[in-house]
Amino acid sequence: MPDYRGPCRITVTSVEALWPQRVAVRVGDQSHTYAAVLPGTPGASCGIDEESWELLLQHWADGSWRSNIRLIVDDWITDGNVERQVIHSKDHDWPEDRDERNLVVTLERDIEVDRSRDRDRDRPTAAPRASATVSDQRSPQQYSSPLRAASATHRASPRHTGPVVRPTRSDPAAGTGT
Repeated sequence: MPDYRGPCRITVTSVEALWPQRVAVRVGDQSHTYAAVLPGTPGASCGIDEESWELLLQHWADGSWRSNIRLIVDDWITDGNVERQVIHSKDHDWPEDRDERNLVVTLERDIEVDRSRDRDRDRPTAAPRASATVSDQRSPQQYSSPLRAASATHRASPRHTGPVVRPTRSDPAAGTGT
């Protein structure tokens, strides 16, 4: 059975079994000293804060609680400052059903996230300096020094030099057609 350290939240995610299921948390060396026992009911949850503890996924058979025969323990997945682990268990192997879904449990624990790399992320940074080059092969002039953008308030507005096209009253696209 998996051994853990420190605080953790245990939640029964799903149960699909013929026998009653439960989650037990054993602390210490004694075989029947439990810090918590969760019924095998989806949504049942508790928090554990022990230095060292063991997670037991069990089923009720022949008048006693027995450990499920197989556990599939997923890797810890980090989501922000929380780590999650899912455990799928099987209470008994049947010839027609070998899926580990009898008791599924999710463990969550808070982790400290090193934000030192992100510390300067919100601080404004200097805009990159751009240099422009002319790609026209007929123009030998190349701009290798950085260019500065001037404020738009001091620039003269470009004058339109092309022909001006105005819709006529009979033009249907103008919306005033007759």
